[in-house]
Amino acid sequence: MKINIYDYDGKRLAQIDGHAPIYITNAIESLPIEKIPFRENIDILRTLQELNEQQKMKAESIMMIDDDLEFLEISKHWIAKLGHYVETFTNAEAAFGRLRKFVNNRYDRIIVDNRMPDISGASLVKTILKLKVTAKIQILSANIAEVPRDISSKIMIIQKPCNMVNIVGAASKAHVTKGEGG
Repeated sequence: MKINIYDYDGKRLAQIDGHAPIYITNAIESLPIEKIPFRENIDILRTLQELNEQQKMKAESIMMIDDDLEFLEISKHWIAKLGHYVETFTNAEAAFGRLRKFVNNRYDRIIVDNRMPDISGASLVKTILKLKVTAKIQILSANIAEVPRDISSKIMIIQKPCNMVNIVGAASKAHVTKGEGG
């Protein structure tokens, strides 16, 4: 099976050779830098659309924001094993800059930790919502009551500790409080 990697102009940058399931995150990260010097030029959603059609699955492009690097690395590993593309950020400002640049053409889902040193996840989500993103947004929080009602009524809140596989799939009802927009 071959999956094409495209840029935003529709130009094919590379082709991934592999057997299903293709771990798209690992495949893209292992592409030689000479072929694609700037990973941000990859049209992830178009690439995933082709992957989904060939493998009859629903891979997503996911942004994760959390100040806990170890948690991010473990989460990325397991979510990528499910076939999803994952980008992680420990810095909310860098993540927001990336979102502002790509608004609605890079991510299907955004997962934000509520407790970070410089900003709360709820405050970051309020700023993200002003961009009018179409991605599903989820907040991870050890204390759901900390998330303001105006945010928890719009997006999904997932209580930590949680199973990362459940976040991407059908979230476990025992760990999830769902707002209207989640």
